[in-house]
Amino acid sequence: MSSISSYVLAGYRRESSKSSESALNISSRLFRHRLLPLRHRPCLRGNAYHHDRRHEKRRSHSGYLKLGLALILIGLGFKVAAAPFQIWTPDVYEGAPTPVTALFSAGPKAAAFALLLRIFVSVPAATHYWFWAFWVIAALTMFLGNLGALVQTNVKRLLAYSSIAHAGYILVAFAAVTAMASDKPELASRAYTAILFYL
Repeated sequence: MSSISSYVLAGYRRESSKSSESALNISSRLFRHRLLPLRHRPCLRGNAYHHDRRHEKRRSHSGYLKLGLALILIGLGFKVAAAPFQIWTPDVYEGAPTPVTALFSAGPKAAAFALLLRIFVSVPAATHYWFWAFWVIAALTMFLGNLGALVQTNVKRLLAYSSIAHAGYILVAFAAVTAMASDKPELASRAYTAILFYL
């Protein structure tokens, strides 16, 4: 529902070619990322004489968990415009009407971060597997967002790169949660508070 409303909002000025291009840009990128997880489930193979089936099944479930968490991270990274999934943001912000650009810079990102926070609270494996991913994504997002903003002359594109950089700042708090949850779980609540305050 969020994605479809984004297409409509980005392209509701039909007389503007930039607005239509913006809607097409966001819809094509979102569509490509929605098709990413469509794969056939691989068959579980094993020789009953040489492998313990329970161990193999446990290992395959661990692989599916890692794959599922990776796909969730990619989808939400795209939604919050985290690097390397931020490329769509400046073009869409520039082409969309100004009130829609203002909405895109805050509304969908806050909702995606709230969902990410919910996943962190309810799925302990996420904090374990996403540790290095969040550190790398946060550093890349801050670096690319601020570097891209330096050369902009269009205010909407500047807002887009500012939005990317701010996503990186919030991701630093998520990276802190992943570090604290493994060492001292009681300290993770401070990072959750920082995320909510920043949002």
